[in-house]
Amino acid sequence: MKRAIDVISFSCYKKNEIKPDDDIITALNLMVKNKIDFVVVSFKNEYYGLLTEVACLKNYIANFKKSKNIKVKELMLKDLPYINHYDSIENCLKLMITYNVNFIPVFNDINFCGIITMKDVLLEIENNKFQGIDEFELNYA
Repeated sequence: MKRAIDVISFSCYKKNEIKPDDDIITALNLMVKNKIDFVVVSFKNEYYGLLTEVACLKNYIANFKKSKNIKVKELMLKDLPYINHYDSIENCLKLMITYNVNFIPVFNDINFCGIITMKDVLLEIENNKFQGIDEFELNYA
């Protein structure tokens, strides 16, 4: 069974980094430019969280006039579940389903390695005919 470290190499996040004190307009421009739906919030190689386009959109609707002054750190997701880089893709999928999230940060002990998205997991399942998915479905249901 594949591990998280095997999948994150396909999730290039370096071009998707933004600082906590940047404004959300800068973050949205980065998302549009790179055709992505999230950015990694980090500063000086320290992971702070994720900012998703959904979080930006919800804020924009609720606070239309103030949106351009809002900082990334005010909207970023900080308390996402995370996995170790040697965890299995099955564990990753279980966490995503349990916590109803589409993104999972991956760490090597305390060092941030990258992000695995639901799309990454589903592509891995499809491309490698994920062995154990039937067992997973039976055990998880």
